Amino acid sequence: MALKIFLFVLIALNLMDNAAGAWLHTQFSSSAAAIQIIYAKYAVFIILFIGFCLEFSTGMKIKRYEWFGIYYLVATVLMAIAILAAHPGEKALARVYIYVFPVIIYFSGLYVGNKSDFGIRYLISSFAISYILISIIFAALNVLLGSVELWGHYLNYASFILDVKGFSDDVVDGLHGNFYYTYQGISFVRFVGSFGDPLALAYAGMTAVVPAYYLLPKYRALIVILFACIIGASFTRAVF
Repeated sequence: MALKIFLFVLIALNLMDNAAGAWLHTQFSSSAAAIQIIYAKYAVFIILFIGFCLEFSTGMKIKRYEWFGIYYLVATVLMAIAILAAHPGEKALARVYIYVFPVIIYFSGLYVGNKSDFGIRYLISSFAISYILISIIFAALNVLLGSVELWGHYLNYASFILDVKGFSDDVVDGLHGNFYYTYQGISFVRFVGSFGDPLALAYAGMTAVVPAYYLLPKYRALIVILFACIIGASFTRAVF
């Protein structure tokens, strides 16, 4: 049960962290509060990775190729320590997490796979249903409030990504420039779901299409059609 809770926390954070962060930033005018929700999913992975380390230290068996991940993490940590010692005042370690977190996520997943009582079908179906339902909710909010009003006025998303996430792109009519798609001189707002970014929405959906297609055969047609509608509404070519 605990691992299922972790799973749904991760799904919720991955789908909702930008919207929640923008809301916190708007409500409390606090970059600190907003950034915590962005980093919360990393904390969940760290907890799961600690679980893996404890299991590994007590004799958990891993495959031969997975040892290379362990060697990589050790080498990266040692290199980070050396860089910090050689350049203590240059923030040389500010982005080290980019290089280690993919491996940490892998071993966190390995730990969950070994300890959980659910399989990949449950994981994919949980994500697919959550992704579709939340997208439908935000589509309804777009209709009721207007997408520009929702993200521009209520969530003040442009301020959030400039102040908290450190983006430097232009702001158009109070929204991040990526909200708009221009075709033959006509601009219109893309669907961004709960992500605040059409590319993130499309990437998250596209990665789930193939596993959902094969693992959920009874609902294959419905899920693929819904995913296609959501991804198509983002009007992004980059996803393909």
